[in-house]
Amino acid sequence: MQSLTITRDQNVVQIQLSRPAKKNALTLDMYRTIAETVEAAEADTWVRAILFVGSGGNFTSGNDLDDFPDPLDDQPNPVLRFVTALVKSSVPMVAAIEGLAVGIGATMLAYFDSVVADEDTKIFYPFINLALPPEAGSTLLLPQLLGYTKAAQLLMLGKPLRGKEAFEAGIVSNLSPVGQTQQCAMQIAKEFAKKPPAMMRQTKKMLRGETQTILQRIKDEEQALHKALLTNESKEAIQALIEKRPADFS
Repeated sequence: MQSLTITRDQNVVQIQLSRPAKKNALTLDMYRTIAETVEAAEADTWVRAILFVGSGGNFTSGNDLDDFPDPLDDQPNPVLRFVTALVKSSVPMVAAIEGLAVGIGATMLAYFDSVVADEDTKIFYPFINLALPPEAGSTLLLPQLLGYTKAAQLLMLGKPLRGKEAFEAGIVSNLSPVGQTQQCAMQIAKEFAKKPPAMMRQTKKMLRGETQTILQRIKDEEQALHKALLTNESKEAIQALIEKRPADFS
């Protein structure tokens, strides 16, 4: 089965994460393909909106732990390319979130122009539980979005947010009835696509402002991640997750 399904219709590119058996966990190949798709959309004036959706009742459970970037590998990092593509995109982006949105599935939401979820959605920033630093610019964007103390609780306690809580916090922009998330998100994407395309892109660029600060923060977080993966704390946390037992940091 294909891990991604990419379709184009009515000036909307839809990227569907299609690994339901793995709760749509993202592999390095998936990161590469999504990055290529977002980069191509940026150069394609036909594209007026990008819609991200999951499958099998979940958005994504985050990085596939069996296909994690090697911290000692000096090759281009597909995850970093993916996040950079999101930062630089001026194309309106919408996400349909149902079920789990974990790790990168949660941090990437800060780059969307509309996020649709239902009350059963669980948005989860689990990095501290893996003895890893936050990623994808979340240490900069979440305090801006939520305020410092709310962002600190999310990132330093590692507890999930339900859809309604995420809506009230501002992470989610629209709550849909259960089972109608993708339909509602597609409607919003099509509304974006009907607006003046050049001005939509310019408006998004102006709303986002300069990107160098966020790109630097992403690189800083990436370097911290590579160091953390080599620590005993992280090795114990990840092994405990695999073995489904409490981690022992004593």
